[in-house]
Amino acid sequence: MSARFLTVAALLTSFAVHSAVGQAHPNFSGSWTLNTKASDPMGGPGGGGMAGAAAMPITIIQSDSKFAVERKFNEQTITTTYNLDGTESINSSQRGDSKSVAKWVGAALVVTTTSANGMVSTETRTLSADGKQMTVVREGTGQNGPTKRTTVYDKQ
Repeated sequence: MSARFLTVAALLTSFAVHSAVGQAHPNFSGSWTLNTKASDPMGGPGGGGMAGAAAMPITIIQSDSKFAVERKFNEQTITTTYNLDGTESINSSQRGDSKSVAKWVGAALVVTTTSANGMVSTETRTLSADGKQMTVVREGTGQNGPTKRTTVYDKQ
């Protein structure tokens, strides 16, 4: 009886591991607007950086291998693209090149970025169960020390 129990336990474990590995990651694609009531205030402790940028609507384009965030500033569209295979992505801006590595941690997309001046930040992006809200927690070190800001976006 114990051999049968071990066999059943091994099969169940195998199915559970296979199911977890085979699960699809959330798809963040779409147009999003900032939910100011659900988000932390801009420019909080240790703030600075691009606080106003978070208020702009964003568009996300996601495939199996890439994750791109488009932000529109007046007449200009700025696109930041990340590789979803764990390899480094390089994005250029007026401040220089930033290097990022994106990885899935369960259902969260975690992007760690090193800016041109050596500052390191981490963005953890999650999607609500109904797919209508995206939460982004950004942690890093600003001019005044450690920073952490949560922004919530509503899908349009």
